[in-house]
Amino acid sequence: DDDGDDDAGPASEMCCMLSVPPTEVPSGVLYLLSPYIPAMRHVRILAISSAAEVSATTTAEHTSSSEEGGSYLILFRMKDAAAARSMIRDYSGAPYSTLAPDERCTLRAVHAADVTAPP
Repeated sequence: DDDGDDDAGPASEMCCMLSVPPTEVPSGVLYLLSPYIPAMRHVRILAISSAAEVSATTTAEHTSSSEEGGSYLILFRMKDAAAARSMIRDYSGAPYSTLAPDERCTLRAVHAADVTAPP
């Protein structure tokens, strides 16, 4: 009996990449995740100027921002929960590139997202 729970979290078609440096958006991320592009149904890139803009339950340990003055959060809707879990498992903790091995991906499952424009 598979309830969808594993190391990547409960079943969800959505996942997000947290604290993405500006130098990796969008080409670096898409190049890194290129094996999963056929499984992606929708991608939304959000500029995050402070950790306060993102729910504290999602980013408590991911509040650093790059030297350029901000970072990005990238939401992915995958074709199914298995593809989302697989991408999380394969890329969470992986470096964005060999040129910056200390900058690593943080991917998490997302169960709901409410994206609104600032006032």
